[in-house]
Amino acid sequence: MFNTLTRMGASNPSGYEIEKSLRFNNSDSAYLSRTPSSAGNRKTFTLSFWFKPTPDVNGRIFEAGSGSGYNGSALYYSDEKFGWIYDTGPTFYASTTNNLFRDCSAWYHVCFHVDTTQGTADERLKVYVNSEFNGFNSYPPQNLDFHLNNNIAHSFGRRTHQNDNYISAYFAEIHFIDGSIVTPYNFAETDTTTGQWIPKEYEGGNYGTNGFYLNFSDNSDTTATTLGKDYSGQGNNWTPNNFSVAAGTGDDSSEDTPTNNYCTLNSQSHRNLTAPTNGQLDLVIPNAAVNHHGWGTFEVTSGKWYWECTYVATSHSSGKLLFVGIGNHNDNSDVRAVRAGDGELVPNTGTIEAEWTTGDIVMVALDYDNSKWYLGKNGSWFLSGDPVNGTGYVHNNLTSTKPLSPKFYNATANGNQSISVNFGARGFTYTPPTGFKALCTKNLPTPTIKNGTDYFNTVLYTGNDGSQNIDVGFQPSAFWVKNRDSTYNHAWTNFVTNTYLYPNLTDDEGAIGSAISQLSNGFNLDTTSNVFNNNGDDYVAWAWKESATAGFDIVSFTPSSGTNTYSHGLGVKPDFIIFKSRESAANWDVYSSALTAEYKLYLNDDSAKIDSGFMSDTEPTSSVFSFNPGNQDGNDHIAYCFSNVKGYLKAGSYTGNANANGPFVYTGFKPAMVFGKDASGADNWWIFDNKRNTSNVVKNRIFPSLNNVEGAVNADSLDFVSNGFKIRGSGNFMNENNNTFVYIAFAETPFKYATAR
Repeated sequence: MFNTLTRMGASNPSGYEIEKSLRFNNSDSAYLSRTPSSAGNRKTFTLSFWFKPTPDVNGRIFEAGSGSGYNGSALYYSDEKFGWIYDTGPTFYASTTNNLFRDCSAWYHVCFHVDTTQGTADERLKVYVNSEFNGFNSYPPQNLDFHLNNNIAHSFGRRTHQNDNYISAYFAEIHFIDGSIVTPYNFAETDTTTGQWIPKEYEGGNYGTNGFYLNFSDNSDTTATTLGKDYSGQGNNWTPNNFSVAAGTGDDSSEDTPTNNYCTLNSQSHRNLTAPTNGQLDLVIPNAAVNHHGWGTFEVTSGKWYWECTYVATSHSSGKLLFVGIGNHNDNSDVRAVRAGDGELVPNTGTIEAEWTTGDIVMVALDYDNSKWYLGKNGSWFLSGDPVNGTGYVHNNLTSTKPLSPKFYNATANGNQSISVNFGARGFTYTPPTGFKALCTKNLPTPTIKNGTDYFNTVLYTGNDGSQNIDVGFQPSAFWVKNRDSTYNHAWTNFVTNTYLYPNLTDDEGAIGSAISQLSNGFNLDTTSNVFNNNGDDYVAWAWKESATAGFDIVSFTPSSGTNTYSHGLGVKPDFIIFKSRESAANWDVYSSALTAEYKLYLNDDSAKIDSGFMSDTEPTSSVFSFNPGNQDGNDHIAYCFSNVKGYLKAGSYTGNANANGPFVYTGFKPAMVFGKDASGADNWWIFDNKRNTSNVVKNRIFPSLNNVEGAVNADSLDFVSNGFKIRGSGNFMNENNNTFVYIAFAETPFKYATAR
């Protein structure tokens, strides 16, 4: 047994496809049941499965129990953690993981190892999530016999003996290995192109006496020989209870799988205060007075897309005032919407004959490429629409280059609206127009950058007061270092000018000389400098590769007096620029497209945005930026220019709400690093990354404008998730009410390929 898995070199992805998953819904009391005819190994076994949680996921995963009192043991999920429990009444043991797993927009791979024969306590129980080891806060006693794998009643998805604690989640590829510990690498592998953990065909061999493999591929019925069939060859079928495979909103057989992730309703959005249920497809939207909205987990910037919404019910006596539309997560805008009841168009440019009643299926077709949007119900398009030929659209000028997402909200303060959405995972009721696709990851366009670590990476290292090579995975053009243990300055080094600057100070630059050198896969430190390499201190380094493909260009220029233009090589308009005089004491000037060129921020202090003429209020273009150096004319300057790259880099803004259930920011990728500031208030910049906190919550913050040591504060924290980041703290640094926060984020991997985090 081991705490860290040995990675056996690069994997060669097999192209393995998972056909089906099964939706467990606690409101239906859905579960699988089986009673083994004989006991297996109760001390040693492996349980592996793929898992897409929902906000109401809490419940038993795998449990065995008997009798009227509690006499059982279980592996479970509760309070966003995995756990285990063993209870006979007089004897009780329980434990949970230390990390949180609450990304509901993509899939996790989970692998439990149980081996109570081990002499070392933390070797007796382990869980690997996406191949990463996660520890528990306590462990079983040595040689404990679990109730699991005994010849008593077993359940998957509920508490066995009390008929409660039903779980809500999607499950796929469930493997149980009786009597053996099997590593996660037998069930999944690393995709060498994307760097993500992906399924593969099980290579472990013997399942043991009570072992089983459930893939839910036969959805012709809900019997033990169809939906509950064991494909291990052991014949250990499971009986499905309270599942449905009938077409419609209750269909629990889903094509939403780890190899083709489908859009659902986005439970991360703080505006949706009532969490979606039934696999994140059903939603009760409260009255408009609290401004509740339901969003999809996908945003698109091109293509033709189709989805459906079943109108379930309203508690408003005089009208069914549900808005169905499309919008942008980050600014909560209505790009287009239609209100049922009176057919009002939003923006209000008239009405159409749009009314739906209980059971109606609303059809939505978005032709982003041609800026057209269509709406209909029960098989007919409003305005005699024809999405294939481009006629009869509800609107033909979306006038938006923003990413767009499905959006649903309530138009009345006098009642709730209930809906059930379908993005294609259970099959559409009506055939989509030719060329229009379901919202799933297979249908998303291939991103330019498939693995963010090809261009940006965070690395951790320990200083040695000597020489050491720091491997970042590519030849870096620039890197930023901070000592995490001591109050030494930050240092941002680049190999264009072969110099470094202190982001927290106004000082002029220093030459790196032979102390720092560029390597093909990183950089070499040959220095005793406290800033870079103090013996025994822990450091973090953020490294970038300069490339127009990755939206990063380093410009060295010498500005003359007044405002002039200077060339950059991005080929598109920059969205974030950081300027610094290299030859004199001067502030670091920061431009963000979210604030426009009218305003600037200082990187080296906590000032709120300043109305400044540093760019003469002139937005940069695809080839140049404007800059006025003030009294720094004639001094050499550097500009770090960044432009948005779909699936890799996003610079933008969000509005704080002073709530621990904070704003959700859709980036279109799983972040590797987020760097931001309150633009409205005098608060410091902050940096979070995926290496100093490898699981959620992400709270190890570093302040770029201060030389402070690394700190962790719950009030200033966030989650990295598969399609963006979610503010989880109510502190002013990240979430002061109604303040505007600017940020720039870099990807670990684009959402198309992302596992849950």
